Amino acid sequence: MSLAEIILLLSSTTSSGLILLAGLLHLRGPGFEASKEVATPGEVAEDFSSESVFPPSDVSRPLSAISGANQRLIRLLIEREILSYAITRIYEAESEGKISEDEREQMIRQYEFQLREINKEVSSIEKYARLEQLERERTELLGTMSGRVREIEGEIERIKRETGLVEKPKEELPAEEEKAEKEKKVKKRTRVDLETIMEEVAEAMREMEKIEREEE
Repeated sequence: MSLAEIILLLSSTTSSGLILLAGLLHLRGPGFEASKEVATPGEVAEDFSSESVFPPSDVSRPLSAISGANQRLIRLLIEREILSYAITRIYEAESEGKISEDEREQMIRQYEFQLREINKEVSSIEKYARLEQLERERTELLGTMSGRVREIEGEIERIKRETGLVEKPKEELPAEEEKAEKEKKVKKRTRVDLETIMEEVAEAMREMEKIEREEE
């Protein structure tokens, strides 16, 4: 069955069938030829590979460029809708006796392959789009929280100053005063040590005198 016959088949019931199929051919571009017969399963795998039918997906680009994937996603969703309609119409044509079961299987196999490829790419784009959205929300949330924390800290400091709860920094002594203070402490400690030694010497002398008197 040629592509022209498929067009007539899809448009035999409603005019929307022809419009949808024309949209599919427009989206597919030069990959479809008006004179091309429906391919065999082996030819389908070759002619409708993900590289030949689908241009490189936006999801292969860095996250900074993912915002441009919306156009690609819209295009894929339209293609999926068209293919879904085509598959449904093929089943209807078989039930109406317009095509045989073998023809139905051959046509369905071709469209189902394309539909699977579209679904995989849609899923990938949606995941990366969701990732981009979550990262953006996280950045916004962190920014909001940081700003609020700064506001709270500023309010705390203001209240402490107003209530006198802020600890005043200790005044540092000038270098000369600090040196004099240290020398004063050293002299005081030396005087105390000297007095202790003199008391110990006096005690020792008294003990010696006591021993001498006992010996006499």
